[in-house]
Amino acid sequence: MLFKLSRHSMKKMLKDYMVLLIGLVISISIFYMFQTMAMNSEFTKDNSLISSIRLVFWVGAILLSFITVFYI
Repeated sequence: MLFKLSRHSMKKMLKDYMVLLIGLVISISIFYMFQTMAMNSEFTKDNSLISSIRLVFWVGAILLSFITVFYI
């Protein structure tokens, strides 16, 4: 009985769960992108414009991590 009830609820809420899962995957992907660009020293050395806005990458990564933790 309990299994049937939970299965019915999962089917009913599948669209909501998929939206949340896709949003979580996208936010984690963006967080990983910011972290990769902020930590890659060769990338920041080669691009003088990027090296001057390295702080923006860090702030973006921190802000996105807070949003992701709140989202979970």
